[in-house]
Amino acid sequence: MYGKDIHSNGLGNLSDAKIEEWLPTIQKATAKFPNAEIIIPEHGQIGGKELLEYTKMLLKKYHKDEN
Repeated sequence: MYGKDIHSNGLGNLSDAKIEEWLPTIQKATAKFPNAEIIIPEHGQIGGKELLEYTKMLLKKYHKDEN
């Protein structure tokens, strides 16, 4: 599952990202693997579901700032 490192201040380089697919992907992955205990971010420390929650928070902030 994709999650941002808990120390990330933002979503990073989005030049080739399909940002609109991030939240649905997180939701599908958590539905398929509800008991996942280990989340490996692209950069940073391995963590738990808190990384996905943090990523969702960053996405909400990104969309708020974008409007």
